[in-house]
Amino acid sequence: MLYSALQGDPQTGLGVYGITPFYNEELTIGSVAASIVAWKKRGRFGKHLLKWVMIDDGSSDNSKQIVEVYAKHNPFIKLITLKRNMGKGYAYKVGGEWLVAHDPKIEERIVLQLDGDLRGIQPSNLDTLIKRLLEIVRVKGKGLRRLAVVALVPSPHKFGLRKWFRERLAFATARERLAITGQRAYFGGTMMNVLPLIDANTGFGLEALLDAETIRESKYVKRRYGLTERQRRQLIWVTKWDNVKHVSHIEKVKFTTNDAVEGNPIMGKHMAVFRICKHYLTLGIECGFGIIKGVFGVRKRWMSKRQSKKGRV
Repeated sequence: MLYSALQGDPQTGLGVYGITPFYNEELTIGSVAASIVAWKKRGRFGKHLLKWVMIDDGSSDNSKQIVEVYAKHNPFIKLITLKRNMGKGYAYKVGGEWLVAHDPKIEERIVLQLDGDLRGIQPSNLDTLIKRLLEIVRVKGKGLRRLAVVALVPSPHKFGLRKWFRERLAFATARERLAITGQRAYFGGTMMNVLPLIDANTGFGLEALLDAETIRESKYVKRRYGLTERQRRQLIWVTKWDNVKHVSHIEKVKFTTNDAVEGNPIMGKHMAVFRICKHYLTLGIECGFGIIKGVFGVRKRWMSKRQSKKGRV
């Protein structure tokens, strides 16, 4: 579907929504909420933010209480609570359906999506996503906006099998200038097309669905305007947030050392220690594989050559 939002003045009727599903992210969700508030107050496009929906996916820690404090003092933050954990995809569906029900023009709005386990987000990061989404690509005398902007967040694992796998995954998806990541900007029409495809079993398949829909849209525009493959790729942009990172699993385990198991705080500590030891053992094996791969020259760059250096922010 070709949205009218793809053409015309970028500033006309500009409206921005945000969506963040989270589950047991008390270590970082406050930082994410604070970054959203800072962007609303100081960001170039923050004044266009209409609502930021944060969906608590049945958290058992203090994540919900932390967001409630921000929502109480910032009316543009909407907190939705699910009674039990349903998965990231379903939580996104609930938030998206709320947006669709409350804005008849959601199709032409901009949707910003963030994960709940990020650190280091700056107002400029969110401004960059919107700025690039609204950039006009001149094709055969016509001006088309980009369909999507995807932000890659550096992996906390600098070496080992996980890092290698993530890089290989990025290379595989880079042919379409996309990546499996929860940080992205797109028009509301994309979200509306994806919502019916999501159910309780979607889980982390949400990003793959968004990628597939974006590719489908770009191919439609290509046929509609007779674009070349290179011009089609210009409708999708990938950038990298070097100052932002996901909180690693080991940090979350350390933070939850006092968690109880079946009401027994001592057993909770023992389980946390076991998980930490298991993680370090796995990490050591991965580092060994990483060194072997490095010796044989298997090391690859994070982004493809088609994703230029100016894409970094």
